[in-house]
Amino acid sequence: QTFEMSVDSYDVVEGKVATLTCTVSGVSASQVKVEWITEQGDSYSEPTTDETNYNVVEGSLASGQQTSTITLSGLVTAEGDAIFTCGVKLGGDGEDRIDQAVPLKTFQVRLVHGSMRHQKIFKYRRQNRRLFF
Repeated sequence: QTFEMSVDSYDVVEGKVATLTCTVSGVSASQVKVEWITEQGDSYSEPTTDETNYNVVEGSLASGQQTSTITLSGLVTAEGDAIFTCGVKLGGDGEDRIDQAVPLKTFQVRLVHGSMRHQKIFKYRRQNRRLFF
């Protein structure tokens, strides 16, 4: 089966809420299971167990496409840049998980002599990945 995964990540100010998105399209399976994994290996899926810092909406499969989001609290983004993983399983729980990295890029804004300056700015380009198995 061939399907495509695409992810969206945005530059965010450290300490502000951020949302990362993972979309699976071209799916012919009847069930898609999405989970989000942190760099530390913690896994989050719907229903979310830590809605204070990580809130996952798995989405539902419609017309071969499903979009999942994870909303990160300001406490999470205050820790700086991080790589999250969107893990997708097609079909039942016994299926292999396909992973796609989703970077969280943060920056700080500070006043310098009355004007705003960015301390660091990162650009993130949307990634598309076709998977065959």
